[in-house]
Amino acid sequence: GHDWTVALWEVSTPSVPLHVFEGHDRDVLAVSFEPTRGLIASGSADRTVRLWEAKSLSHTRTYPRAKNFITAIAFSPDGGTVLIGTLSGRISLYSTNDRRRMRRFRGHTGRITSLTFIGGGREFVSASADGTVRLWNRRVSRARQTFGSAGSKISNAAVSPDGRMIATGKDNGTVQIWNGVVLD
Repeated sequence: GHDWTVALWEVSTPSVPLHVFEGHDRDVLAVSFEPTRGLIASGSADRTVRLWEAKSLSHTRTYPRAKNFITAIAFSPDGGTVLIGTLSGRISLYSTNDRRRMRRFRGHTGRITSLTFIGGGREFVSASADGTVRLWNRRVSRARQTFGSAGSKISNAAVSPDGRMIATGKDNGTVQIWNGVVLD
């Protein structure tokens, strides 16, 4: 939230948060939950990503400070890695077991608005305010496929269950379906 915290809510009692995680020094702009290991990642305008354990309600680690605001986060399906997207368009892949950055991805020229793993976690899709969606193999630092072009900013992206189509929502109110995604 804008109060620099992350609130954990119990669905059956939505009037009061179960717990409030504190530690960021500016607005929290992105949050992701990893259900298998019970991890929560929060990214902030303070340029940090904090990892929390939902069960113990404890802070696990803080990743090294990025060069810009954190605007998107996604866990891999196995919970072993986390993608971090920034205001400048950079994406980094980190291990959830330590603070090690495994890879950096460059190609977008605007804020990362959405990150989604596909293909069992081997690949991921990024959407950006630069008007493009990119398909990446997590072992290669450049995009495999790019959809879209400069113009309307993409505010979000969703991937079909089979990973072959991407739906994007744009700031002009349109939804576009991208077909022909080629997985490794």
